[in-house]
Amino acid sequence: MVELWKTDAPRQAEFFLAHPTQIRKQARLVWHQAITKGDGKAWLYFIFGICQWFPTQHRLNKRSNCDNVEARMCLLCQAGDIEDMNHLWVCPAMAKAQLALQREIDLILRQRFPFGRYSLESRQSRTRRECLKNAKSSLQNAISESTIVRLTRDFWKANKHKACIPRRSFSLALSKLRSYPTVPEHLCSDFLSIIIEEFTLQVEGCTDVLRHSNAFEWWCSGNPNDSVFGSLGSFFVVT
Repeated sequence: MVELWKTDAPRQAEFFLAHPTQIRKQARLVWHQAITKGDGKAWLYFIFGICQWFPTQHRLNKRSNCDNVEARMCLLCQAGDIEDMNHLWVCPAMAKAQLALQREIDLILRQRFPFGRYSLESRQSRTRRECLKNAKSSLQNAISESTIVRLTRDFWKANKHKACIPRRSFSLALSKLRSYPTVPEHLCSDFLSIIIEEFTLQVEGCTDVLRHSNAFEWWCSGNPNDSVFGSLGSFFVVT
């Protein structure tokens, strides 16, 4: 059965081939729960997930609208990404569900694995701590500490894909911000949240590294120095 699955439906067997032991154990657990609680939908949901049969935009439109890329884009985040199984794990619109899943997994690891309660400092935490330390010693209060902490997050988000991040690169990028004008007050965060949710906004245009709002997933700046902090570039060029 498994060998036939591998040869005749390699796409459906991808998850099983990557995690055969875990999927077998999970299948027995889901089957037992479905029988015990009389919930057949739980078993169907499991099968759909393992076989990558969820009704994503890519799956629904890959044949009927094969030439129309927009028909396969995610309708939830409106980021222009193809909505397939891989996108579901990183879709910004699913952030709450992703965070909840991560918390559940962390809880299981801490409770069931030896030394699981001993937490190691993550690469993100270590990098941001070193950046903050170097910036505070080199800038001598030229920029407030709260602003530097926010910039460390932007810097990490824009450079986390790199295998090695030079320690002084953050301080060098930060030193170029001294010439920036004074930062005005932001709009009310509650008002921004309402606008973003109602209009499904994802990109903040015509801003800079010191003014952009954390409520947006992406932001644009006409200053090329802001690219190291995650700017997409000039709003008029990107659009």
